[in-house]
Amino acid sequence: TYVNGVDYSEMTAEEAERAVRTGIDIAEKLTDRGYRILAGGEMGIGNTTPSAVLTAAFLNLSADEVTGRGAGLNDTGLQIKRAVVNAALERIRAKKLTDTMEIMAECGGYELAELTGFYLGASRKHIPVVLDGVISAVCALAAVKIDPRVRDVLIASHMSTEPGMEHVMKALNLHPVIYAGMHQGEGSGAVMLFPLLDMAREIYCRMGTFDAFGIAAYEKYGKNSEEQ
Repeated sequence: TYVNGVDYSEMTAEEAERAVRTGIDIAEKLTDRGYRILAGGEMGIGNTTPSAVLTAAFLNLSADEVTGRGAGLNDTGLQIKRAVVNAALERIRAKKLTDTMEIMAECGGYELAELTGFYLGASRKHIPVVLDGVISAVCALAAVKIDPRVRDVLIASHMSTEPGMEHVMKALNLHPVIYAGMHQGEGSGAVMLFPLLDMAREIYCRMGTFDAFGIAAYEKYGKNSEEQ
């Protein structure tokens, strides 16, 4: 499809691979510069639609199960969005696509492919990476499908209100820390987690101990103490 002379057709497999490579390079360059924790987010309107397609395709779900209102669709807009997601799923199934990168090229987007690569790059550098909302989460799922070791570096920040988020978190066996009814992306949920991580680290590294304060350790008393 051409609009104002620009080709908006789906990515080729080579373009998808190149986008993933770009994401890998970004993560690796950041870690080489000294970053020891990363976060993935996105900026744009419309990418909850391909994210819903990817979620449904990866997890064998229906359009209704994964498609939400995104930036605030009314009921009519939501029905149209579900129809678009369903049509994309039918195309994937008609072509019998099962490979992660083939599905990404068919119905994903460059930003989604790059974010997928970002998680792959973080994993290769053994650096933890904080997820944002449903868009970043489904990209993390794609990365895990490509390389299961990515799962070990993922930290879930918040539970997005988009319906696909719960399915992706379950598939990744992740448990978001923040439940605030958030449905805005741009990495806002991910950075909200950072001060909580800082506090957890301070407790782990600097919390006082019984020995330091001269407090006797707990002792069990009574005949049923062992059972207690």
